Amino acid sequence: MNQKFIFIFTLLAALLTVNAIPFQKRKTEFIVCPGSPDGVFNVKMNPDPVILGQNVTFDIFATVTDDVGDNGSVVVDFNDANDDSLLSQSFDLPSVIKAHSAINDSFSMPVKLSSLPEGYYIQISVISHTNGGPFKEVACAITS
Repeated sequence: MNQKFIFIFTLLAALLTVNAIPFQKRKTEFIVCPGSPDGVFNVKMNPDPVILGQNVTFDIFATVTDDVGDNGSVVVDFNDANDDSLLSQSFDLPSVIKAHSAINDSFSMPVKLSSLPEGYYIQISVISHTNGGPFKEVACAITS
């Protein structure tokens, strides 16, 4: 009888200990936007997950499919599940970038939100604006 009690107590203690260990936090994954031009677009975010009221830094490596003119930019959008914008910021690219060239840069922005709704997502776009022509998305990544 004592052996069964000790066994059950030990088993219960082990289960409680395992449940008390925090799970590894899920890393935010970025994928190429559906319908976006083919290409490489890797994003690392720090801190991950986003901490409200603090700056978040996006390290971006992207290969663009078209020329990005001297007015090129990177746009970071936080959107809710209904595609309504929660927060958006644009960053100028430092120079002209030719088609099939790489962008390797970091951008930091404050997350001035009181809360993030369930189902929010982050979209990062590289926008070309060559010689006064129309704006064109040449690369895009979105959280999965």
